[in-house]
Amino acid sequence: MLLLSGAFIGLVFLYSVGFINWTIPCAFQHFFSMQCLGCGITEALKLAFNGNFQASLHSNPLVLILLSYLFLRIAYKLRIQLKQL
Repeated sequence: MLLLSGAFIGLVFLYSVGFINWTIPCAFQHFFSMQCLGCGITEALKLAFNGNFQASLHSNPLVLILLSYLFLRIAYKLRIQLKQL
C-alpha cells in the first residue's frame, strides 16, 4: 500500500511540475453527469504540492484528509523501520 501511495504521490508531483500533462477522465461524471467526491482531487494535490493550500482546499476539501493520511502513514512506516534497526 505504501508503494502504491508513493507512486501516486510521485505521479502527482511530476504532473504538478509539468513533466506529465494528462488527466484521467472520471467515469462517474461521464455516466451520471455529476461530480463525485473524488473529482478535483488531482488538481487539489497539484495545488498543494505547489504550495497553494487555500486553492487546494477550495478545489477539493478532501485533500486535507488525504494528505494527512499519507503523511501519518509514511511517518508510521518510517518509525517501524527505525525501530527494527
